Amino acid sequence: MKKISFQGKKGELHKQDICKFFGEELEEIPCETFSGVFDWVSDGTADFGIVPVENSFQGNIINNYKLLLESDLWLVGEIKSTWTGSSLSNTTRSFVISPRIYQHPGNNKISLVFAPRHYSSALDECWEVFTGRRINPTLIKLGNTNKYWENVFYIDFKGSLDLTFYIQAIVDLLKRAAFVKILGSYREAE
Repeated sequence: MKKISFQGKKGELHKQDICKFFGEELEEIPCETFSGVFDWVSDGTADFGIVPVENSFQGNIINNYKLLLESDLWLVGEIKSTWTGSSLSNTTRSFVISPRIYQHPGNNKISLVFAPRHYSSALDECWEVFTGRRINPTLIKLGNTNKYWENVFYIDFKGSLDLTFYIQAIVDLLKRAAFVKILGSYREAE
């Protein structure tokens, strides 16, 4: 049975969408905070964690991106859930986090974060890694680190770490950026 940690109370998980990802055999491990979810997955209390990263009411939940950046955990999945209430509908995109990376043939999305170097054309040089290969990011978010408020860019794009084309793009980015971290490779949510 897989142990799944999330922020909230027992029974608040949108079971239908969660079971599509994990199957029926799971144990819910609720937690009071998002950082607690990361802690419980890191220390083995939970096998996986589910953390929201955006929803149609609040927009981006950038703090969870920052927690992923600062942790040793991997992004191994994406879940999109829609809650409907009286007259409101709320779609939430969540990441599934794990202490291990799972590389499956069906993985078709890569997430990473990078910080450009500190000179005038540095960001352009980093973007050229993507544009020169016609890699179209499906998501770009600006964030910062706790290190001198350094700006970082969170990027999602379609691709697989099984393909040399994408590995070479990341190697080129490593040569141009001050910092690069692969957050994960996973199957895009339906």
